[in-house]
Amino acid sequence: MADFLVLVYVACYIGGGALSSLNSHRLTGVCISFFILLTFYSYKKKDFVHQCKQKEASENLRKLFDINPYPLILSRLDDGLILLTNERAQKEWPLAAEGGPQYDTRYVFRDAEDRAAVIEQLQKTSSLKNHVLQQMTAPGFTRWAIVNYETLEINHVRCILSGFTDITQLKKVEGELAKHASIDLLTGQRNSRSGMEALTQMFAESRNDWVECTLCFIDINNLKQVNDQYGHREGDALITTVCNVFAANIEPEDILFRYGGDEFIMLFFHKSNEAAEFIWAAMYKEKTSRKKQLSDNSDNAGSSPPLVH
Repeated sequence: MADFLVLVYVACYIGGGALSSLNSHRLTGVCISFFILLTFYSYKKKDFVHQCKQKEASENLRKLFDINPYPLILSRLDDGLILLTNERAQKEWPLAAEGGPQYDTRYVFRDAEDRAAVIEQLQKTSSLKNHVLQQMTAPGFTRWAIVNYETLEINHVRCILSGFTDITQLKKVEGELAKHASIDLLTGQRNSRSGMEALTQMFAESRNDWVECTLCFIDINNLKQVNDQYGHREGDALITTVCNVFAANIEPEDILFRYGGDEFIMLFFHKSNEAAEFIWAAMYKEKTSRKKQLSDNSDNAGSSPPLVH
């Protein structure tokens, strides 16, 4: 329809110019007018075709943008104003789909400092892959994601296209694996490897400062007798009960871990020998009481083992 209107316009214009030239016997004017109008028509047609192609490309890009199964956010590079979000992103962040200006710092980056660091990298490379961050999906709810950033120019405005992959479940599995690798499953305290690493780190951090602490090596008396007489289930219950007594009487800065079997290592941090002895006496009294209840054999309670310094 647009091509037809342009043709009618050109024909009328040429016809009017020809009639005017014939009346004044200026046939040269007809040729010049025809050439000018033909050039004008060719330019307008190319411009019209270019605009149609741009519109079609924009519509196709928007369709691809919307049907992408991963959240996508387009924002301005200079101030972070969100220009466009696809349907998946709107479901992930309902607040971003509400009216009013929204900024990418709330959704695309951890914070303003993280955005500044990413922008600096994008200025150098124009893209950034596999950036891991924790995002807010709704008030009080967060998730982990890997984000890929690309810079592009749209309507002479520099923008950032951010694409997200949810790795929350992967992070949970990673956390569980780390927990199982560092936690003793029976007692819930650090295992030997994790405990030795904690001691090594603490000693390394305190190398240049004088820190008073007391190191205890502990083993449970008569555990074999409990296992033989009552079974290994009761022996495990004894280990767990004794460990719970230890854990309940130490400070958060202290270190407790199961060294192996019925052996534990405990570090009283920033405590003198006398303070550690006082705490240990209270723990041993409570431990002995619980041990008697579990084994039902008061004769098995040994004397308090000495502290190892």
